[in-house]
Amino acid sequence: MNWTDRRFETGKSEQDFATALGRLAHTPLRLGHLLGTAAEPLLSHKPGGKWSVKEQIGHLLVMESLWIARLDDLVMGREVLRPWNGTNADTDAADFNNQQADAILNEFASIRHAMVDYLKELQPRCLALSAWHERLERRFSLADHVSFMADHDDHHAEAITQRLSATPRGFHHPEIPHL
Repeated sequence: MNWTDRRFETGKSEQDFATALGRLAHTPLRLGHLLGTAAEPLLSHKPGGKWSVKEQIGHLLVMESLWIARLDDLVMGREVLRPWNGTNADTDAADFNNQQADAILNEFASIRHAMVDYLKELQPRCLALSAWHERLERRFSLADHVSFMADHDDHHAEAITQRLSATPRGFHHPEIPHL
C-alpha cells in the first residue's frame, strides 16, 4: 500500500509515545542490520524503476527535516503542521545511488539520535500539544506525530526488506564478482 493511501488513528497515549520513541531510536540499528554486508551495487539496484535500498534510506534522511519542522510547529503552538510538499523530488534529487550506503546511514543515524534526545526532553511537558495535519484532516498530538514517524520508518524498512529478499537468484552486476 502506498504511504499516502494509509489512514492513521490519533489519540495516542503516553505509553504509545514511549513505544514509538523506542522504535525511532532503533531504526538506524535496524537498517544497519538489514544492510548487513550487501554490496554497494546491490544497494543501488532499482527493480522496476522503484527506489533502491540506498534511496529508501536516503528518503528517511530527507524526511528528518520535515519531522523536525513539525516538532517545531507543535512546540511553537502553531495551529497547523507544516505540510509535506506532495512529492519526493528531494529524495530523487539527492542522487543517493551515487553515495556510499554507510555514509547515508551514518548521517541519518546522527540526525535521528539527536531528534530522539530532543523528544525525550519534550515528552514530559509537551504530550498535550497538538496541531492540525492537513493531508490527514485531523489534529495530531506529539504522541501521534512520533507514532506516525515510527510507522513511516517501518514502512520503508519493510520496503528494504522486500527489496533485499526479492533480489533475483543469479542477480549479477558487473561490479559484483559472480560466484
